[in-house]
Amino acid sequence: METVHKKYGESTAILAGDVMQVAAYEHINRIQTVFIHQVLALFNNTAKEVCEGQQMDMDFEKQETVGHEEYLKMIELKTSVLLAASLKMGAILGGAGERNQKLIYEFGRKLGLAFQVQDDYLDAFGDPDKFGKQVGGDILSNKKTFLLIHALETASEAQQKELNKIIKGKPT
Repeated sequence: METVHKKYGESTAILAGDVMQVAAYEHINRIQTVFIHQVLALFNNTAKEVCEGQQMDMDFEKQETVGHEEYLKMIELKTSVLLAASLKMGAILGGAGERNQKLIYEFGRKLGLAFQVQDDYLDAFGDPDKFGKQVGGDILSNKKTFLLIHALETASEAQQKELNKIIKGKPT
């Protein structure tokens, strides 16, 4: 399946994203007044975090090395906060106490991290017919995935040199 920006162009994709954001605010506007400030603050903070995570992901493509902790922060911001915020919004609207809101947020954050690590694995080893993506697409795009970072961190010096040659497109 083609993405919007591939099928219709970047300008149309940006406009579609803008319309989706307006639609989200229209839905938020329907929330009971007692919850609206808390939900709006969570929504806006999450949107900023996702942008930060996406920028980190793009920056990583240009960096030679990315550490495990940097990677985890990036996937937390890019992926995990979306799931965490969705769950917390449900808890807020359901009338849950602050402690339970925090617990469900933390559950979503950890579930999002697990999802992204699994996604990295499926990118390298998944069945493209089931997964819907080209096998190795992240590797070809020079994405710093969990598997690549782990391989570089645990490889011997000679193996690191060989991996870096392959990454740079100069295999021996």
